[in-house]
Amino acid sequence: MTSVSHVFRQTDDGVLVAPPGCGLLAVPDFLALVQRCAESGGPVVVDLSEVLTLDIAAFRSLVWARRHCRSRGVHFAVVEPRPGVLRKQEEVVLRDLVPVSRDRAAATEAGPPAQRTGAEPLCVVAACGRPVHAGGRCLRHHQRWLRYRAALRTP
Repeated sequence: MTSVSHVFRQTDDGVLVAPPGCGLLAVPDFLALVQRCAESGGPVVVDLSEVLTLDIAAFRSLVWARRHCRSRGVHFAVVEPRPGVLRKQEEVVLRDLVPVSRDRAAATEAGPPAQRTGAEPLCVVAACGRPVHAGGRCLRHHQRWLRYRAALRTP
């Protein structure tokens, strides 16, 4: 019987390598590794080339990791998985949000850090300070506005 790892491992050069069965069990360890790497200030590179299956929880943790690194001004990149691992929607979202490279060498080259330039508008609601999503509000406040605006309208 073969044993398949379900946790991320970190290589000597700091790359986070995803397990072949990347699912919910891998998420807590992955989040801890991303936080540790982001605190050290170096680039965070996630290698998905060995992944055979990618659960939605693991995909969402990649999106969280990108947001976490961006908020700290740390470069975040991903080595693309094998064809067919990601659904079409996931592949489009991943390519829109994250620099995706074909191999580990290209991904480890430190790209420009994703720091705020100071020119980005910030949320106007109660000095929230998050980046603006739409209508002068961050995503959180914009979603609340969308949810409750119909109830707040007066006839």
